[in-house]
Amino acid sequence: MSLSHKVGLDDEQLRILFSSFGSVSGVGLLSYAALPFLIGATMESLDLNAAEVGFLYTLEFLAAATSSLILAPRTGGINRRNLAFAGASIAIVGSLASAWWCSYEALLVIRPFTGAGAGLTLAAGNATIANARHPAKIAGLMNVLFAALVLVLMLLLPVLAKSWGVIGVFLGLAAAMFIFLALLLLMPQRVNVIGPVSEAGQSDNTVLISVSAIAVFAAFFLFTMRDSMAWGFAERIGTEVGYSSAQVGGLLSVQALIGLLGPALAALIGFRYGVKLPLLLGLTVAGLTTYAIFLSVDIPGLFEIPVLCWTAGYFFGISYLTAFAASLDSEGRIAAASGSALVLGVAVGPAFAGYLITYGGYDLGAWAQLAMTVASIIAVVISLKWAHDTWVPG
Repeated sequence: MSLSHKVGLDDEQLRILFSSFGSVSGVGLLSYAALPFLIGATMESLDLNAAEVGFLYTLEFLAAATSSLILAPRTGGINRRNLAFAGASIAIVGSLASAWWCSYEALLVIRPFTGAGAGLTLAAGNATIANARHPAKIAGLMNVLFAALVLVLMLLLPVLAKSWGVIGVFLGLAAAMFIFLALLLLMPQRVNVIGPVSEAGQSDNTVLISVSAIAVFAAFFLFTMRDSMAWGFAERIGTEVGYSSAQVGGLLSVQALIGLLGPALAALIGFRYGVKLPLLLGLTVAGLTTYAIFLSVDIPGLFEIPVLCWTAGYFFGISYLTAFAASLDSEGRIAAASGSALVLGVAVGPAFAGYLITYGGYDLGAWAQLAMTVASIIAVVISLKWAHDTWVPG
């Protein structure tokens, strides 16, 4: 039996799946997946403090968000494959240059350059997801692959960091992106609208400033900001609880493997029960998980369970959030712009968490987790309410 029959996708949809995975996960969000190792290795190799390193990678993710957002309104007519290759090439060159000129001053220029390239590829990949016949299934399967990629990174990057420091991490990321270039060859050159075109699918870009679109952008931003707050400080929280860095790393490796269940479940369920119920459930579970991680500083016995459930909850929630954004606009402009909001949340989260922890402790960080979870749910409810019933499932 062929792969297309096993996963229930024809050859065209498989091309969308693998090219979207290669561009979004293999290039666009690769630095985020590697962030704990990037931060740790950069601090040790260059003898920097947390504020300096946080500022460095904030610049990278802000550049990625900006380039992705600039391209979002143009993804309906642009040559996406060429865009994805151009962005990936910039990101690869940036990673190689980071390894070659590995000083803090040089990285302040090179890492934003790298992020800008990753953002171009991210925009192309997010827009391509919107062309799938079943975006929920594509998003779910893509995140299964992303969870597997995170697991591989958890195993390989610590080895590179231990042997060659941050230079090894940069070279590893460059090698990974080079490998993923093969998947970018599968990306459709231009938009191929599937199914009826909605009111939001008109040729103008007013869809990007609709109430439903703005609300879903806010949901993406809050969702990833909340998660990156915990992701950036996972090792430090584990140390506060009483675990060694090696033990925290082991837990993160195991949770990456368990995390495959989240997107697998999302792919299995699809839109069978509509989008509203599983989406709101995913946001709630993901939010409570990171809330419990922060809370475990005061309740040490709580740490392991939410850490092990972390990636599964994240990928279940983000799968439905991505699929929902894709369903709002058949040309993929909202999905592409949502990727910008996602990366912006990634950029802001660690810096915001550091400020809260410094001046209010982990208790304040935990309360912020709850507040952003509630806010993201409200944003999604608003987006659902304003979305047109004929083109938003569930």
